[in-house]
Amino acid sequence: INTNASKCVWAREEEVICGVRNQGQLKDEFYKINLTDTSKTLVATPNINLLAKELALSRSGETLFALNDIDSKLYALKIK
Repeated sequence: INTNASKCVWAREEEVICGVRNQGQLKDEFYKINLTDTSKTLVATPNINLLAKELALSRSGETLFALNDIDSKLYALKIK
């Protein structure tokens, strides 16, 4: 996945979640990437225009917080 490090957050020791720009739309999609086997899984697709500027993950790992570069608002996305 080709993305900026500020669009990634550690999920577990061997996994990160990264926002990747959807080329057809003005929004990021979020993938969980396993650093051991390099597999990737789509975990969140916002239904609004959201380009992540910074990411944070809740302590439980169930919610991804994204600072939107478009409107400077903080959004919470449920991880699938």
